[in-house]
Amino acid sequence: MLTWHISPLPNSMSLLIVEENDALRAEILRAAARWSFGSTGSGSPLAAFTTIREARSVHEALQALEQPVDVVVVDIHLGPHSGLEVVQRASELDRVPAVFAITDRATAGVGFALAKLGARGCLGLPFEMAELRTAIETMLAEPPDLAAFAKAQVGYRHIHVVQDEVKSAMLKQAFVLEHGNITRAARRLGVTRTAVQQMLDRYGLPRSLTPRPTRETSPGVAVDHAPPSGV
Repeated sequence: MLTWHISPLPNSMSLLIVEENDALRAEILRAAARWSFGSTGSGSPLAAFTTIREARSVHEALQALEQPVDVVVVDIHLGPHSGLEVVQRASELDRVPAVFAITDRATAGVGFALAKLGARGCLGLPFEMAELRTAIETMLAEPPDLAAFAKAQVGYRHIHVVQDEVKSAMLKQAFVLEHGNITRAARRLGVTRTAVQQMLDRYGLPRSLTPRPTRETSPGVAVDHAPPSGV
């Protein structure tokens, strides 16, 4: 594993770059290692990518997603395979990362598929690294478009079913992010502990949802290279 040492910022995040083009993947990696998000005058700590992993194929990306990650940047066209497989797998995780797609062949069909799978944005190639940084910062600062998701359910699911699925998914995600702590999960959801307990009883979720622990690393940016396909 190659480690890039930079001054760590208070709010650390992890990034997975899925790109088969070696030069582009390396360029994104170098740029992302220098990025920070937020404003020094906002009162909130700056955020930065302190762990960066990279994958060159769908196979490597699926392996990399076995470890928790905060943000995924994925090229939709990965040789004979589709990056949509990566987007779909990311959407199925207990701890769902923010997914941002890049592509050199943007179409309405691709855009629809990305939105359906929960991708938060897409940028067409070629682009400047500053454009990618701005797009990712916007993605992290703004919540997903819930209205678009809700509209897409009309005619397919009854409204009470959608409400239950949304509540269950949000509850599970809050517990994963807060390592099973009810008080902190309630704070994330903007409800009381009692309300969380009632939802737990209704949806039958376990009382504690703790993701697989990650190994602590020394300060800096840790760049993990996924093993070659087939290894």
